[in-house]
Amino acid sequence: MNWISVKDRLPLGQGRLLVFERIYDQPVIGFYLDGRWHTEIADDYSDVTHWMPLPESPTISQANE
Repeated sequence: MNWISVKDRLPLGQGRLLVFERIYDQPVIGFYLDGRWHTEIADDYSDVTHWMPLPESPTISQANE
């Protein structure tokens, strides 16, 4: 999976994503809705530069390894 620049493409109805938040200089969970980014650390103002789909969750057997 590679980061996608918001200058290249915005997500369309993809739910929760991994996003890079420039203000806090870290990746966080977020989503894009109605032309605005919402993240777990800044819902009122976010400066997202890149995004990517979240990876698949591990299965129960993988989690126990």
